[in-house]
Amino acid sequence: MSNTHVPEPHETNEQRHPTNQSRSKVTYNGLASVISVALPIAMYFIFDKDRFKEDPLLRFATILLPFSYSATQYLFLLYANWKSNYKPEDTLHKALYYSFNALLIAFATISILSIVALPIDGWGSRNDIVIHSVILPFFVVWSAYLTFTINCLIMKTIRLTDVNFCMLIALMMMIRIIVEFKSSNREYRYYRQMPTPMFRDTFLPTIKRMVSILTTMLVLATFMYAFIAWKCLIFLRNM
Repeated sequence: MSNTHVPEPHETNEQRHPTNQSRSKVTYNGLASVISVALPIAMYFIFDKDRFKEDPLLRFATILLPFSYSATQYLFLLYANWKSNYKPEDTLHKALYYSFNALLIAFATISILSIVALPIDGWGSRNDIVIHSVILPFFVVWSAYLTFTINCLIMKTIRLTDVNFCMLIALMMMIRIIVEFKSSNREYRYYRQMPTPMFRDTFLPTIKRMVSILTTMLVLATFMYAFIAWKCLIFLRNM
């Protein structure tokens, strides 16, 4: 008997091209997220309290990048869901699908309104400056970045490469380093020595875990954006 050679299936350039494009988008998305968080924090350390209180343009520049990033990411995800071939069949999946899209619309709308409303409202205290230049940019960018990345992973358009995951961990560590460096140099040395690959090795990106992370993050993001919307409504009511 003669052995018959059966050619193994392989990916064509056309099949690999969309995946490479998706990986590039996630890489650029990660860089944009780091810049969107780092710039407001840098402005917090560069300018003093009185400058923030007196200059509305400075307040506008502080929140423009993170909230623009947030609105762009949620609108992009909404557009991707609308263009996808996924059509929920049963009632439960339809409810989850349309609820997710409704959250994306709400988050994008609140982000756009915040760019207009939050800078006009004077940041009178140091706590207000910290909230608007450190806390809100971090959580706004973090939630949008995680939603984008995990959604791509669940849809299997990319793989969780070392670059993408280390960028995600670096984003979280960078915020803690910058915020705590001002008060304790010992904390900075500790975080600097934390091995990022350790997180990668212990984190298993299963679909079930990613869905649970996405669900938890969306719940936290809902409360956060509700707080932002409440601040915007109070300001608009007092105008």
